[in-house]
Amino acid sequence: MRNLAGPAARLPAMRAGMASVAALLAALAAFLWPSVAAAQSGDVYVVGDSLEVGTSPYLPRYLGGFSVQVDADESRSSTAGVQILEQRLRPSDEIIVFDLGTNDGPGDTGLIQSQLEQVAQLVGDRCLVVATIHRPPYGGVSYDAFNGVIESFASGRPNTQLVDWDSYADAHPDLIYSDGVHPTASGYDLRARLIAEGVQGCVGSAPPSAPAAPPTDGESPFAPAVAHKVQNLLNERAEAARLVALAYLRELGEIAAAPGDPAAAFLVGLAAVAPAEPSRLGR
Repeated sequence: MRNLAGPAARLPAMRAGMASVAALLAALAAFLWPSVAAAQSGDVYVVGDSLEVGTSPYLPRYLGGFSVQVDADESRSSTAGVQILEQRLRPSDEIIVFDLGTNDGPGDTGLIQSQLEQVAQLVGDRCLVVATIHRPPYGGVSYDAFNGVIESFASGRPNTQLVDWDSYADAHPDLIYSDGVHPTASGYDLRARLIAEGVQGCVGSAPPSAPAAPPTDGESPFAPAVAHKVQNLLNERAEAARLVALAYLRELGEIAAAPGDPAAAFLVGLAAVAPAEPSRLGR
């Protein structure tokens, strides 16, 4: 989630890592719930930000029979989401979930209105699912007006389903982390149920069980928030290993450059195949 006070510095490897987490969790979900591969009843294309990264692994629980493709990435804005739709929307996609806006500022009401209108043009007469935004006020400005634009758009466009995530998050604060934005594992599960209801509403079928009672953490197959921390740790370890490798190369270069050292070739070959000491890898 980007800091609205200014652009946050992020390494490309971290962004790639988040995408890999989403792909890994989605693959695991498909393995855990093979019923998703049953007879298809519609192609669903989901574009979202970090909230969708955490939500998407739970969608197969509630969308068996649908073919679901998720394109989600950390810190993605609604503007970036529109560009993704322009580039990647397929003719076979029948239901579009536009799960974005959390990375926009609360005063960007004109922007979100414009982005939603562009989305409507891109998807045509397809069914569209949109969600309200839940996050604390920024600079003393709440997201009420921002959500009002989303709600007005949903009510004014035919074939549109509104997921009122803000209301559910307000009703269940125990499902939101201290940042006021990202859900717990059970919160992500609830969020997936709500989005699935919107998708089911597009085809006129009965939604999954009403999400009035949120699931407990014990019912969740994994915690995306924990997976994010693990991925960040792995990225840090990979960077540490890269720095160690560079240090070895510098040492080898100095040895090989030493004039008249008959052991240089031997030492270079030895260092190339010898395992690094655990202590040098930061363990």
